[in-house]
Amino acid sequence: MNDHVLADNPLHIAADSGDVEAARQLLDRGTDVNAETCDGWRALHVAATEGRVAVAALLLARGADLHAETQEGYTALHLAALVSAAPAVELLLRQGAHADALTVSGQRPLHVIGEWQTPEDRGRDDVAVAKLLLAHGADIKATDDHGHGPAYWAATRERLLLVHFLLARGCSRKDAKAGFSEALFHATAQGARARIAVLLEHGANPNGSGGRPGGPLIIATCENRLEAAHLLLEAGAKVNVDNGRGWSPLRIALYREKRAMTELLLHHGAKPNEGDHAGNTLLHRAAARGQLELAEFLLAHGALAQAKNLAGQTPLDEAIRHRRAQVVEFLKQYATAPPAL
Repeated sequence: MNDHVLADNPLHIAADSGDVEAARQLLDRGTDVNAETCDGWRALHVAATEGRVAVAALLLARGADLHAETQEGYTALHLAALVSAAPAVELLLRQGAHADALTVSGQRPLHVIGEWQTPEDRGRDDVAVAKLLLAHGADIKATDDHGHGPAYWAATRERLLLVHFLLARGCSRKDAKAGFSEALFHATAQGARARIAVLLEHGANPNGSGGRPGGPLIIATCENRLEAAHLLLEAGAKVNVDNGRGWSPLRIALYREKRAMTELLLHHGAKPNEGDHAGNTLLHRAAARGQLELAEFLLAHGALAQAKNLAGQTPLDEAIRHRRAQVVEFLKQYATAPPAL
């Protein structure tokens, strides 16, 4: 638990460590069971977050407010669900906690299951928590302020067992796929090949933008995640997309001099002759910058030496204008011969 939450409050510290005897002694000496930090955290919140059932039971017996909220609107039940602490969830529900309590963003305990779990605890008790909440009246179809239901959030966290359970109970498959698609961006950025494969298998959209133009392939290219890009392309990712600023995956790969990524994209149909806002193709840019090796590579992979930008200039014209002597000599062999007199 963060120090700012404990705030040097002995009762909070006892709740954090699960020290029932210390908590009892503090309460016997008159410590306020509902004392809170500047963030609205009470000892019961701490006990729920750490899954300290015995301490939570003591606090409730001494008058802890079961429905008290932190500044973010988390009740003790939300916090127990966040860490998938099924025994704590069961205790709180048995004491009368509201299964559909709302945070400030409209999230219910069913929406937040497992969000704060550590990687080694991933998936532990997720389904047990969901079953307890549903048994106490949680609305499985309820959405948060963003219009997302529990299957979406479970999918974004890659809680596969929980997703399957929720779908079997009637959650939206479309919502789950949207969640998997969101998770795909994070897995792609990390180059997590196995996770990407699982997400795609479960319906993640290889072209899903998630508010990010170009989809996950743009992320894979920017991060030079070659295996991730391969998986996305094999799953149907569109190769000729852009990032909203006119940069396609191929343009990004070439700009960053990532040859293997460039070859992969070309193999899957990337178009080397697509122009930017000024009509300049990749060969125009290579010529203007004097990048001889890149110009050779592009021409070997289908670039057109006679392509013209919006100003009517060819790559050779650009090389001449920027005084790129080596590129000029190379491109001259591709120049159209002047008409015979």
